[in-house]
Amino acid sequence: MDPNDAQNLAPQTVPAALRLDIEVTDPETVAALIHHSDGRDRNEFARQALKIGVIALRHAQGQIDVDAVRREGERLVKDLASALEGHKSTTEAAMVAALKTYFDPSDGRFTERVERLVKKDGELERVMQQQLGHAKQQLEGVLAQFTGVDSGLAKLLTPDEVMRRASDTGDIADAVSNTVGIVPRSKVGDLVITLGPDSAAAGARIVVEAKEDASYTLKSTLDEIDIARKNRAAQVGLFIHSRKTAPASMKPLIRHGEDILIVWDAEDEKSDVVLEAGLAVARALCVRATVASVQTTADLQEMAKALNGIEQQIEKLGDIRTKTATIKSATESINSSTETMEKDLRRRLDVLRDVVSALISSSVSEKV
Repeated sequence: MDPNDAQNLAPQTVPAALRLDIEVTDPETVAALIHHSDGRDRNEFARQALKIGVIALRHAQGQIDVDAVRREGERLVKDLASALEGHKSTTEAAMVAALKTYFDPSDGRFTERVERLVKKDGELERVMQQQLGHAKQQLEGVLAQFTGVDSGLAKLLTPDEVMRRASDTGDIADAVSNTVGIVPRSKVGDLVITLGPDSAAAGARIVVEAKEDASYTLKSTLDEIDIARKNRAAQVGLFIHSRKTAPASMKPLIRHGEDILIVWDAEDEKSDVVLEAGLAVARALCVRATVASVQTTADLQEMAKALNGIEQQIEKLGDIRTKTATIKSATESINSSTETMEKDLRRRLDVLRDVVSALISSSVSEKV
């Protein structure tokens, strides 16, 4: 029986005694045995020696197994380390090759791809040009709608309408927004109207400011037209606000000393009467400042009355148009009232023109 198998036997399968008849030849063992008398004493010693030897062999066998496991483990670790080192070398080589394929400065795919993207007329430039071109078209469309030649802003900021009306009355209008005035380095004042030779105030100057800017308040408007009047050596100032950006509380026409402030909608033809009234009042103020003789006192009073009436009618006209925009049920009635007010306003403008004409005639008679 194998010793290992004997060690693994269950206690109930081991016999109570086992008789051995052996011949001992090892000199040391023989010498130890003969020191004991033959018989019971020698047999007992032999049994004790055999037991000690069996126990020693068992321990020796266990030590051998531990050493074998250790040696096998060390061998496995060494083999695994060798295998891992080989795999590491292979992986590093493959990674270097792959990275070189993509990132090599001379012929790498990544460098080539980036070059195709960023070079002149490359893919990125073409995509950006396409997107920017589309955005540019949309932006141009929006800008044309709000700032193009046919937009309300362009009509307001260009002096064409004011210049045309000035020409109709024989006056001379000059766009001066890019020209420095008498105040050093100041270009305040967009347009200067010089009253024509047929006017009772021939040579008098009206400076015009036209703005579509929501940052203006009533105070800043008055401050700017005052500066414009001084910068352009004008007797009267006319400030034209766009209805889109005019101060909310501002009336359609305001006279403040020698300055007139109006709110004009370049896209609403009905609002032209306000522009016309503003120009007429400005001319009348020029005449009033020029003609101061006793003979014209009554005419000047009539002129002042007409100016006051114009201001009142313009204010009422603005109120009515506001109601028209907010009260749909009363639109017809309010529009009818608006037309009546506009007719009355134009009648008062005619009166004002007649007074100015009378002043001209009076002035001519006195010269004769």
